[in-house]
Amino acid sequence: MIMLIYSEHITPRLKYVVRFIFNDFLGTGAEITSDKELFSKMSGPKLSYAAERLNDEFNILPSGLLFEDQIREIKPEVSIWDDMKMIFPVSGQADLTFDLFAGVFFLLVRYEEYLPFKGDKYGRFRAEESAAFKNGFLERAIVDRWILRFFDILKEKYPNLTSTRKNFRFIPTVDVDMPYEYLLKGTLRCLSGAAKSILKLDFKKLKERLDVVTGKQQDPFYTFDRIKEIHDNPGLVTFFLTAGYGRYDKGIDPSYAEFKKIVNHVSFFSFIGLHPSWESNRKSGLLEKELNTLSRITEKSITRSRQHYLIIDFPGTYNKLSSLGITEDYSMGYASHTGFRAGTCTPFHFYDLMKESETPLVIYPFQVMDRTLKDYMKMRPPEAIQKICEIIGEVRAVNGTFISIWHNDTFSDAGEWKGWMEVYENLLETVNGKL
Repeated sequence: MIMLIYSEHITPRLKYVVRFIFNDFLGTGAEITSDKELFSKMSGPKLSYAAERLNDEFNILPSGLLFEDQIREIKPEVSIWDDMKMIFPVSGQADLTFDLFAGVFFLLVRYEEYLPFKGDKYGRFRAEESAAFKNGFLERAIVDRWILRFFDILKEKYPNLTSTRKNFRFIPTVDVDMPYEYLLKGTLRCLSGAAKSILKLDFKKLKERLDVVTGKQQDPFYTFDRIKEIHDNPGLVTFFLTAGYGRYDKGIDPSYAEFKKIVNHVSFFSFIGLHPSWESNRKSGLLEKELNTLSRITEKSITRSRQHYLIIDFPGTYNKLSSLGITEDYSMGYASHTGFRAGTCTPFHFYDLMKESETPLVIYPFQVMDRTLKDYMKMRPPEAIQKICEIIGEVRAVNGTFISIWHNDTFSDAGEWKGWMEVYENLLETVNGKL
């Protein structure tokens, strides 16, 4: 039994939101009509997205955002609904006190990131500038919670309305910026690293470098056997950087046979994705080159991607990825904060506000990253464990998809990451319901 929706204006924005809520999230299905007579004659669950109720159907009062076709400065008003923060409040006799469709749209499409903003030192949109952070709901899956409560209210009016129940799931992901800490860096980089250790009087680090280079011990960043051992989850995704050396790209030459060996080894127990370089955001053609390099190594089409440094330029980044055959992106989250950048932990299609069109690219938002916890939020392992448990609890409460980002060097449990294996082991136990 699908939902029939009436709206005087049927726009790409409205169709996008309706598809996400009723098809992708609830699984009930919906049709939109602008024919009042048809709408009035039809029986079954009905919803009017209009200023006035037509009969006795469920009614949502539009704020106007979904009927526009331009991008303008918006600072959405915030109020409270059912103990939750909500945006785009409306007044009147509607069944909801806010424009649910506009709120979902505003957060999913990242409307505020199309507007002028002062970025961080990497040019990224700052979490602190988001409506979610400013209004205290960044760590709540607010879109998912809105929809679930909305459906509960709908069912009070239409008891026969059914939803396809989603299940909580976990997608572990690993970013490989540097497969090795010391090996395959070239003579100049090796000597430079050794010199830094000497200048800092870090002779322990210097000895470790010499032992690795001479084959007396394994490179600490080579943790792929450990990663394989602890993941019995078939959904693991590993993203490889295939760029040349640069200011922010510190990987190794992907033409090395050893690099190819690592990628192919990992491909036996993980999906492989591209980690586009910092430079690929600035140099034309570089993204395609890096993608082709990884495809040649794996002898497979690469359809998954996550931006190095989580650099996202709306809508250019996602359009470039789509044009090269990428169908899934895992960059949607903040480097500086845990939580829900798009307000949801449910994968969703990218909507290009410049073209006013939904695209085939599916966005998989992540919620926590190792360096977010340690470097940005300055947490020690016990604090990180607590924060991760809180985020997982929020995702589980809405039957969402929990996605974590860890780096291969973090699994070394050594150096700056001493004690962090316990954090990840606790994460795994929590998502598996053992804690």
